[in-house]
Amino acid sequence: MADSGSDPDLVSEEAAGSKGFEREAAHLQLMHSQKLESLGVLAGGIAHDFNNLLAVVLARSELCLRQLSRGSPEREHLSIIRETALEARMLTRQLLSYAGKGQFLLETLNLNDIATGISQLLRASISKGIRLQLELAEEAVPVLGDRTQLRQVVLNLVTNAAEAIGQRAGTVVVRTGIAEVTDRTLREACLTTELSGGRYAHLDVEDDGSGISDDVRGRLFDPFFTTKFSGRGLGLAAVLGVVKSHHGTIALHTRLAHGSRFRVLLPLAELAQVSRSTPAMGLTQEFRGNGCALVVDDEAAVRAVTSEVLRSLGYRVLAADGGAAACQLLRAHGTEVKVVLLDLAMPDMNGEEVLRELKKISAEVPVILLTAYAQDEFRARFLPGDLAGFVAKPFAREELVEALTKLSAEG
Repeated sequence: MADSGSDPDLVSEEAAGSKGFEREAAHLQLMHSQKLESLGVLAGGIAHDFNNLLAVVLARSELCLRQLSRGSPEREHLSIIRETALEARMLTRQLLSYAGKGQFLLETLNLNDIATGISQLLRASISKGIRLQLELAEEAVPVLGDRTQLRQVVLNLVTNAAEAIGQRAGTVVVRTGIAEVTDRTLREACLTTELSGGRYAHLDVEDDGSGISDDVRGRLFDPFFTTKFSGRGLGLAAVLGVVKSHHGTIALHTRLAHGSRFRVLLPLAELAQVSRSTPAMGLTQEFRGNGCALVVDDEAAVRAVTSEVLRSLGYRVLAADGGAAACQLLRAHGTEVKVVLLDLAMPDMNGEEVLRELKKISAEVPVILLTAYAQDEFRARFLPGDLAGFVAKPFAREELVEALTKLSAEG
């Protein structure tokens, strides 16, 4: 009687082949993730250095504008320089978003509200021949995130989906919900993370466009990569950075000629969670400081222009190029110093180390941190009460005034 069972050698070969394929896929995924991580480090470094240059341009132009009479013909040129610097600041923030270190104002958000809140903008950003369809969950889909950054994620993904459809008629679907996600799905996602399987909030953007080939898929999240004749910025690279900073990931499903679906997966938040965002203060009159301010920054040009802005606000200023000099100045002028403005990223002693040393000298001195990175990126490193405020670099004059005004009101 013939044996109807499978050949054990053949089964063994098939199992070995399957394991080999899985290992190769995991290796390629790891290499891709490492490439994105390296590009993120590069983007973050470029953004940090460029921010220091922008800080000088922005502050100097504002100082000059305040010294010129309203009828001066130079005001128009300086206003254009200032506005251009502000636009360039947005580019560096995109770079930092890609690096996973963008600036965030965190609050509990409903993904349904994010989608409906920009539905008109989404429709205006795509061709009239493309139908935008919202399929939103009936229940709230709560996440802890930055409203502006998550809106940008949706906008970028919808724009990308519309471009995949092109000039023909088609449909882009924006879908929200809560899903049970497996460990395998997370392992195969576009961003390698330490997330474990479980319930996640999801936001899908799906199109019936041309789909994505394997060679394009491997470069999809690279900065400035595009299949069009010219790039439009960071695009999907910035999307990946924002999602990474929100401790999430992106799963991509695509088939050539059958369209694509990008699924953003984010940790669920508690509906009752208190928002950590701080509303902007309305400044009704010019702030005037008093006493002495200590500026700590390793960049001479940034240190100089920050000092000039503070002098224009009425402060006497002490300036230090690093932690050792800052500690020496605080020991000598401790009772005079009313506020310290401290750069976070410095080569010898970083802002965290400098702050600890300053607090040993004067535990009560208020410290405002100057950094281009997200508050959530460094907040966990400091004890409650260590920081009296935060100003994002490069800052406009009114942003520094706002932080100082708040400090004055609390003091």
